[in-house]
Amino acid sequence: MVTICLLLVGVYFISTKRTNPTVAKKYLKEGLNASQNENYTGVAHLFKKACDMGNIEGCLRLGYLYENGKGVTKNYTKAAQLYDKSCDMGNAEGCNNLDILCNQKPWICK
Repeated sequence: MVTICLLLVGVYFISTKRTNPTVAKKYLKEGLNASQNENYTGVAHLFKKACDMGNIEGCLRLGYLYENGKGVTKNYTKAAQLYDKSCDMGNAEGCNNLDILCNQKPWICK
């Protein structure tokens, strides 16, 4: 019984951590600050954390980094996936960026 309770507490903690909007905004803000120093590897890491926690802008900005090869290896497919995720969460800029990318590189969005 104790094992089950500890397991449930652990699952709750992990799921809360992954979707905590306050923490996600913190990662996004840190990423924006790091981008001013052009530390794009660190920026990508922070935006990924924000995106993984459901932050729309984190997904959008990480997509931009993948599209332009800043801090990560250029990957149009990954950029399209991130723009799509941002778009699915209601971000018009993500939808627009996905549309532009798909028009410029139609093989990405088949």
